[in-house]
Amino acid sequence: MRWITRPLLPLIVCSAVVLAVRHSSRSDSHLAPEADDASQFQGMGGLFDHTDAGTREGVGLWGASSLWQIFHLADGNSSSSNGTAPVDTAANATRKEAERPPSEYEMENILVIAKKAAILGGNTLTKAQRDHANVEYHQKTNPQDLVSEVDRLVQRKIRGLIKRNFPKHAFLGEEEDFSAAEGSRGALDRRLHERLLWVVDPVDGTVNFLHGFPYSVVSIAVIHKEEPIVGVIYDPSRMELFWAVKGKGTYINNRKQLTVSAKSNFTESLLACGLGTTPHQREPTLRAMIGVAGEAQSVRCMGSASLSLAWVAAGRLDGYWELDMDVWDSAAGSLMVTEAQGTVTDTKGKPYALRSRNVAATTGGVIHDRLLHLLQETVATEPAFDVT
Repeated sequence: MRWITRPLLPLIVCSAVVLAVRHSSRSDSHLAPEADDASQFQGMGGLFDHTDAGTREGVGLWGASSLWQIFHLADGNSSSSNGTAPVDTAANATRKEAERPPSEYEMENILVIAKKAAILGGNTLTKAQRDHANVEYHQKTNPQDLVSEVDRLVQRKIRGLIKRNFPKHAFLGEEEDFSAAEGSRGALDRRLHERLLWVVDPVDGTVNFLHGFPYSVVSIAVIHKEEPIVGVIYDPSRMELFWAVKGKGTYINNRKQLTVSAKSNFTESLLACGLGTTPHQREPTLRAMIGVAGEAQSVRCMGSASLSLAWVAAGRLDGYWELDMDVWDSAAGSLMVTEAQGTVTDTKGKPYALRSRNVAATTGGVIHDRLLHLLQETVATEPAFDVT
């Protein structure tokens, strides 16, 4: 068999290369936005900024694997060099794949699609906002916790764009139909083993949107090994696209890099907080607001955690805190604050993690320390579950 296959090796190798190139071309084609939506992505430069970027996830591995198999089989071998079966089990292979970091090219594609998805969602929100009086909505858990038909529409559009480009990536959106037993925490835990997980809040600030109050955004984070690696927040009312890449900084629109404010005096700081939608969140938060307002320059409460965190990263706010947050409200914004040289912890000072529910994000230093002290002093570091 060897004397037959060895003369044919050049032909076999060339064929494999041609197949790999064709596969790559097909992968590139599906990243182009639909014609009707193409104009909305113009002018939003990126850290990698390739307008014709394609999803080549797995192409390099596929090609290398095929060539390896060709040479390996040409030598008459179907096992490892010592004639034994491969050491890695299927479980080990799955674990290694989940831990494999994205390449720079893969990160480039992820960022491009995250931006496109956020802008697509924001444009959908803007169109609906022109006729907000006719938008249907209903309660989720109480009269303050609402979901509208627009939330679901935006999530469907974003999910569709992501899945067309990254069919193997996992997805978690706020408007998923969670079972009562699982809840958002269980839904997150069930997906964290995936190599890349997209976490989406299609409309952060639904109550604002329904009232025509221009403080609603689309928030998207991409998670690897339980850490946000890409965050995008789009504010359609101001046409501001905030984005961050782990280790590369936080930016707005066409690559203007952001840093948190330079304020170091708590008495000159402007802070914001999230009231939440339940008495468990609101009672301690209102108590903390009194304590914070007594020392800071002022406190705001505007109804969108994602946008407030983006504004901390941009230096417009000096800090933000909220109790019992879901991951889709904190993941993208926490990355932005961190990459803008700010500080993000839980309300007791532990480093932020995806499972953190009580979050404080500030410029850092004295302002962060004082905020945590006031939350502790007003007994407002966690929800008051004894409140009815």
